[in-house]
Amino acid sequence: MNRSASPNGKPRGIEALLRRAAASPKVEEQLRADPIAAAQQAGIELTESERLILGATPPGQLEQMLAGYRVARPERRGFLRRAWAAALALVLGPAVLAGCGEDLEDDNPPPVRGLEPDIPAPTGSRPDLSTTTQQRRSRDAR
Repeated sequence: MNRSASPNGKPRGIEALLRRAAASPKVEEQLRADPIAAAQQAGIELTESERLILGATPPGQLEQMLAGYRVARPERRGFLRRAWAAALALVLGPAVLAGCGEDLEDDNPPPVRGLEPDIPAPTGSRPDLSTTTQQRRSRDAR
């Protein structure tokens, strides 16, 4: 891959100029008038081949290339609503969450009994044991 080309195939200098023009109306106006002078005024170094490309590019094609770099600006009101909601969540979120764990905390948790079952085993008939074993256990429990 050519080092002067970006991953999308456009030369790096031209890509930098298009990005700068998409972000700044002043640079965009200069780009339309004289692309090579716009690059020099923006402080972007162009290779000889990039200068030739910009010089030979028709204005309509340059406009299409620029359109691919324009970023849609969010509406101010919609942006402010989302920013306000995020700020509110950051401020109030910890305060709301601070009280959530109080009901769950217990000062005296039950002791851990290791392998002993937490629920007592059911008493009565057990089909998995023979009648003799059940009778023996019943007798030993008394």
